[in-house]
Amino acid sequence: RPDLPKLAQADANWCKNEIDFFVAAKRAEHQLPHAAAATKSVWLRRVTLDLIGLPPTRAEQQQFLSDTSSTAYETVVDDLLNRPAYGERWGRHWMDVWRYSDWYGSRGGNEIRYSQRHIWRWRDWIVNSLNADKGYDQMIREMLAADEIAGDDIAILPATGYLGRSWYKFDRDAWLFEAVERTGEAFLGMTLRCSRCHDHKFDPVTQEEYYRFRAFFEPHDVRTDPISALTGTQKDASLEDVLTDGIALVYDKTPEAKTYRFERGDSRYPDE
Repeated sequence: RPDLPKLAQADANWCKNEIDFFVAAKRAEHQLPHAAAATKSVWLRRVTLDLIGLPPTRAEQQQFLSDTSSTAYETVVDDLLNRPAYGERWGRHWMDVWRYSDWYGSRGGNEIRYSQRHIWRWRDWIVNSLNADKGYDQMIREMLAADEIAGDDIAILPATGYLGRSWYKFDRDAWLFEAVERTGEAFLGMTLRCSRCHDHKFDPVTQEEYYRFRAFFEPHDVRTDPISALTGTQKDASLEDVLTDGIALVYDKTPEAKTYRFERGDSRYPDE
């Protein structure tokens, strides 16, 4: 833990916590003044919009303005973080990163070509995880491997909707290509697609390493588990019975599946 910077008394008085000392030191270095503190009504509007995406009500504003205690600000923040709307607001940002969407295909024929039925349960898992203050590291583990670490917990299994989202009916290699690329983008902050055909031109990723990464997902398939014994069925485009409600999840169907490096990234030419 670094020592706090030495500040002029006026700057030190401005600081409310230890982080502020470092902010103030940089401002002093660049000869930047502090902006005036926001009024209570402005601050309340900002923090409420930021945390739950909605403005404060008149009653909330009057209550905050009349609260002269030293914990007035903390009370507001704690209340907003404890609301269900917090997870709904911030879940939207993460759903953009993780590419959440409903299934799509032939609606008239009830045919899914991309994603999975009932994938909205993954959306709800994201919201509920944020509201439960689940750690980001744990969220990643569950999205990539909930079937292995929580195989009997119906509150966690929908997390693998992250992988099911990339499913593509007509080409398994296209699905696994998406699984590799989107996992790299979302969790590693880098694209891996270049390495599908050759060693990466810029990042230190070889073509062989790309297919080692793909090997994590090679055994995967998707299925829909019923919520209860009373769950009904309906016909899909192939006239098969599909569940009207369920949990879409990824699981290891063929653990012995092998991964081969594709010559020039072409799945027609695997190097066996």
